[in-house]
Amino acid sequence: MDRRIKKTTAAIFEAYVQAKKAHPGIEPSVKEICGIADINKTTFYRYFSDVEKLSYSVINATVNKLLIDGIKTEYLLTEPKTYFEYVLSNLKNFEEEISVFLADNPQTFIFEAERILKNKLKETAADKYDEVLCTFIAGGAAHYFLSANYNDENELDKFCRIFKAAISAV
Repeated sequence: MDRRIKKTTAAIFEAYVQAKKAHPGIEPSVKEICGIADINKTTFYRYFSDVEKLSYSVINATVNKLLIDGIKTEYLLTEPKTYFEYVLSNLKNFEEEISVFLADNPQTFIFEAERILKNKLKETAADKYDEVLCTFIAGGAAHYFLSANYNDENELDKFCRIFKAAISAV
């Protein structure tokens, strides 16, 4: 991908996150995003057809950085503690972006995280992974994982035991 395209996309993403932080619960306008990103509307529409598509793209990119990039997704099932420790360290790196989505609509963020993770697991593993992930999400484990206090090592161990029990049940 061309360096200018990456730079412009990053500026638009950052502008979207800034606008969402400034006005939680309200979708920013194209005009507001363009003002923050210092681009014109024509440039915005060259990249995105509307703010909804931009929102989806930002959530998708954030989820990928949080859950997929830099770690083997099969660790979710073979070494859940390693996987979740990685995700927790990433949560700190992307806290600003993620907090915008979790404050605004946590279900959308969690749904997208589920979809991306399921698709990645389907690419890399057997059908059982999809069943396990459905059990994981349906059981509220994703919500628990995002809201638990992991400053305490016992909390992470507890979560991994619950997760391993769900895997063995499938």
